[in-house]
Amino acid sequence: EQGLIVTTETSYEFAYNRILEAVYDSANRVELASLHLKIGRHLLETTREEDLWESVFVIANHFSRCLNLLESETEKEKAASICLLAGKKAKLSAAYDAALDYFDMGIELLGENRWDTRYDLTFALYLNASEAAFLSTNYEKMDRLTDEAIGHTKKHWIDRKSTS
Repeated sequence: EQGLIVTTETSYEFAYNRILEAVYDSANRVELASLHLKIGRHLLETTREEDLWESVFVIANHFSRCLNLLESETEKEKAASICLLAGKKAKLSAAYDAALDYFDMGIELLGENRWDTRYDLTFALYLNASEAAFLSTNYEKMDRLTDEAIGHTKKHWIDRKSTS
């Protein structure tokens, strides 16, 4: 006989989706976001580098439910890096819309000064988002992303050239 919660060596899961839905429906949204933040942090801290590819969707999805609770720039950068990895994995699976969502989330996490503070990560997110937008036939979004990336790439190249 199966109980309400199924345990494995590494996790706990509700035996039935309706139980999970009932918990979500009755829970406070702020408490849920806080719980997702704790879970995302824990998973990020305890997942070995070589196991990250396998767990990246789970970690990214927890962070997606608590973006406004991420406080430090370092934590936002880590979460944005996870979004980049999740987007790449989704793109490899031909899940272009999902990939674009992950890339957009990573871009959002880096804030308005992203091109000045996190150029390499920002460029990687924009490049991959542009490709995912193209592959999902969202050409208008692809144009916006590539235009912004090209503008900042030119500025970055000129800035680097003038300081060397």
